[in-house]
Amino acid sequence: MRAVQERNVSVDSVWFESPVQILNQPANLLVKLSNRSDEEAQEIRLSLRHDGQSKPVGAISIPARSSRLDTVSFNILHTG
Repeated sequence: MRAVQERNVSVDSVWFESPVQILNQPANLLVKLSNRSDEEAQEIRLSLRHDGQSKPVGAISIPARSSRLDTVSFNILHTG
Protein backbone atom coordinates (compact mmCIF):
# COMPACT_ATOMS: atom_id res chain seq x y z
CA MET A 1 0.00 0.00 0.00
CA ARG A 2 1.07 3.56 -0.67
CA ALA A 3 0.33 6.58 1.44
CA VAL A 4 -1.71 9.26 -0.24
CA GLN A 5 0.12 12.57 -0.32
CA GLU A 6 -2.30 15.38 0.30
CA ARG A 7 -1.59 18.99 -0.47
CA ASN A 8 -2.61 21.55 2.06
CA VAL A 9 -3.56 24.27 -0.43
CA SER A 10 -6.49 26.60 0.12
CA VAL A 11 -8.21 29.56 -1.47
CA ASP A 12 -7.32 32.41 0.87
CA SER A 13 -9.31 35.23 -0.76
CA VAL A 14 -11.10 36.15 -3.98
CA TRP A 15 -12.05 39.63 -5.21
CA PHE A 16 -12.79 41.56 -8.39
CA GLU A 17 -10.16 43.94 -9.69
CA SER A 18 -12.81 46.60 -10.30
CA PRO A 19 -15.66 47.43 -7.89
CA VAL A 20 -18.12 47.75 -10.80
CA GLN A 21 -18.76 44.96 -13.31
CA ILE A 22 -20.11 45.85 -16.77
CA LEU A 23 -22.33 43.52 -18.78
CA ASN A 24 -20.61 41.89 -21.79
CA GLN A 25 -17.21 43.21 -20.70
CA PRO A 26 -14.23 41.25 -19.38
CA ALA A 27 -13.87 41.06 -15.61
CA ASN A 28 -10.69 40.17 -13.73
CA LEU A 29 -11.11 38.01 -10.67
CA LEU A 30 -8.06 37.91 -8.39
CA VAL A 31 -7.45 34.72 -6.42
CA LYS A 32 -4.98 34.35 -3.55
CA LEU A 33 -3.97 30.72 -2.95
CA SER A 34 -2.01 29.59 0.11
CA ASN A 35 0.19 26.52 0.54
CA ARG A 36 0.31 25.64 4.24
CA SER A 37 2.49 22.56 3.87
CA ASP A 38 6.26 22.15 4.19
CA GLU A 39 6.61 21.08 0.55
CA GLU A 40 6.08 22.91 -2.73
CA ALA A 41 2.67 22.32 -4.31
CA GLN A 42 3.28 21.86 -8.03
CA GLU A 43 0.84 22.23 -10.91
CA ILE A 44 -2.28 23.02 -8.89
CA ARG A 45 -5.05 23.19 -11.49
CA LEU A 46 -7.44 26.12 -11.34
CA SER A 47 -10.91 26.22 -12.83
CA LEU A 48 -13.79 28.67 -12.75
CA ARG A 49 -17.41 27.59 -12.37
CA HIS A 50 -19.52 30.19 -14.19
CA ASP A 51 -22.98 29.91 -15.75
CA GLY A 52 -23.20 26.25 -14.77
CA GLN A 53 -19.99 25.32 -16.57
CA SER A 54 -16.55 24.56 -15.22
CA LYS A 55 -13.82 26.21 -17.28
CA PRO A 56 -10.13 25.36 -16.78
CA VAL A 57 -8.04 28.51 -16.38
CA GLY A 58 -4.54 27.14 -15.83
CA ALA A 59 -2.16 25.71 -13.27
CA ILE A 60 0.02 27.28 -10.60
CA SER A 61 2.86 26.11 -8.38
CA ILE A 62 3.18 27.49 -4.85
CA PRO A 63 6.35 27.25 -2.75
CA ALA A 64 6.11 25.77 0.76
CA ARG A 65 4.56 28.00 3.44
CA SER A 66 3.71 30.81 1.02
CA SER A 67 0.94 32.33 -1.09
CA ARG A 68 0.48 33.21 -4.73
CA LEU A 69 -1.86 35.62 -6.46
CA ASP A 70 -3.40 34.73 -9.81
CA THR A 71 -5.88 36.47 -12.12
CA VAL A 72 -8.82 34.81 -13.86
CA SER A 73 -10.48 36.75 -16.70
CA PHE A 74 -13.99 36.09 -17.97
CA ASN A 75 -16.92 37.97 -19.51
CA ILE A 76 -19.95 39.05 -17.48
CA LEU A 77 -22.85 37.65 -19.51
CA HIS A 78 -25.83 38.26 -17.17
CA THR A 79 -26.92 40.91 -14.72
CA GLY A 80 -27.25 40.11 -11.04
